Amino acid sequence: MKEFVQNKLTKYHYEFSERGNTISTKLGFGLVNTIYFHNDGSITINNELKSWNHLTGLIDMSLKSSMIYQSVSLLIATIIFSRIDDVNLPINIFLLFIGGAIYTLIWTFYYFIKAENFNKQIIEWCDAVDIKPNSTI
Repeated sequence: MKEFVQNKLTKYHYEFSERGNTISTKLGFGLVNTIYFHNDGSITINNELKSWNHLTGLIDMSLKSSMIYQSVSLLIATIIFSRIDDVNLPINIFLLFIGGAIYTLIWTFYYFIKAENFNKQIIEWCDAVDIKPNSTI
């Protein structure tokens, strides 16, 4: 199954590296997908944001952790901005906060959709290997 996935990744010009029973694929903008091939024929897929990405900056963390990190950060920023007296809050700072929130949401959706589409593609490739030639429909 691992060789089949490697052939597909090569065919579609993905940049990947192999180490033991794992294949790490770079999906761009700091998103790395790691596929673990287990001896029982099952696979585990992890998505990780490496440093110098648009969501976590210099911190390496999983995509799920970055979504939690961004949600908590946005909640804290919202609480801080809600506690500031509206009369003294310049509109530019408020617009900067809204712009930052929109920027974060756009990149979160981008990474999540890119990772999920790639995960579905890997699962389809692995399911194609498991098809028995003598099976009836």
